[in-house]
Amino acid sequence: MTSKTQRLLLGCCLSVAGGVSGSANAGTASSDLAVVAGLKQALTLTCDTALFFGVVAVDVQSFDGGSVVVGPDGSVATDSGALVANGSAPGQCTVSGTHVFDGNRSVILDFAADSVTLEGAAVDGLSTPLYGGAALTVNDLEGEAELTETVVETTIVGTDDGGKKFTIQIGGRLGIPGDINAKSMGGYSGTIEVQVMDTANYNDPDT
Repeated sequence: MTSKTQRLLLGCCLSVAGGVSGSANAGTASSDLAVVAGLKQALTLTCDTALFFGVVAVDVQSFDGGSVVVGPDGSVATDSGALVANGSAPGQCTVSGTHVFDGNRSVILDFAADSVTLEGAAVDGLSTPLYGGAALTVNDLEGEAELTETVVETTIVGTDDGGKKFTIQIGGRLGIPGDINAKSMGGYSGTIEVQVMDTANYNDPDT
């Protein structure tokens, strides 16, 4: 190896040593990047008990329109003396996989539409009405959670009841038009999409 080659190798070694010592002339820099991930159970909603307005007896001769209201607490009321509802009960949906129990957070309840029109169908031992039946509309839907703290408008706030799921009871108003007749008698059915949103997707360490 010639002396010229030896001087070049010595120069390389000195350059590397200078970079390690943090020389101000270094052309590189480094820092540690935090890499994090989180897992949570998926939020699920299962509605397995129908909102049932009951079998409503209608005095067609004196009826000129009215409604049956089933509250999420199971209460039942009518606004017409020509209506009598029997067997009415709120619907039930179960929410699981929520963080609502962590720090008194909330789950928002909503519906995909403001109302739903029921169509003639064979239900609860009743046959389908003749010629499709009447136009029965359900609106004013609302929910109440079976928790120690319940509804604040459409926001359900709860504390841990010993589990990680809870039941929402849903009520509403069934509107019955005044032009119904004997051919309108029978069963009616429909569906409406219930939606929930968990406001606690994860525990933010900065909050």
